[in-house]
Amino acid sequence: MAADVRVPLIHFSNFADALCTLYAVGLLGVEEANPLLSWCFQYSETGFLVFKFVFVTFAVSYLDAVITRSQRWLMSAILSVLMITLCWHAYGIVFLTATPSPG
Repeated sequence: MAADVRVPLIHFSNFADALCTLYAVGLLGVEEANPLLSWCFQYSETGFLVFKFVFVTFAVSYLDAVITRSQRWLMSAILSVLMITLCWHAYGIVFLTATPSPG
């Protein structure tokens, strides 16, 4: 089977999501919505990054190896969720940095 172009896009989107999350949580004071990643974040930013990258890499690699041609739509669904998440991050970062803080 030919390489699926969505796989590197998923990894790139995951990386961008991690950077946006670090910025939002670390500098803007936003809370991580995912309870598991929030738990990782309590211990260290490095732990958060390692868990996020390792989990997504293994999960996407596993799916890429085992799903059939008729199930490849799952990769599009994963990529769509990540792209929506990045749009949410962009909106949140622009809104939070453009809004003057009270006092």
